[in-house]
Amino acid sequence: MHCFGLLPHYNLNLQSIAVNGQLLPIDQDVFATGNNRGTIVDSGTTLAYLVQEAYDPFLNA
Repeated sequence: MHCFGLLPHYNLNLQSIAVNGQLLPIDQDVFATGNNRGTIVDSGTTLAYLVQEAYDPFLNA
């Protein structure tokens, strides 16, 4: 593992979400990175935020 200094968060390329082994019906474009979009992992955050298009299927799973 390389250390390039302390980062406030990590960006990753989320492709899907599964609950109990079942892939949720979420369009991958919802997770695309861009201006103010994408998936961030921050170990100092206690909450998770999802866009509505990902939140609704997750809530209903």
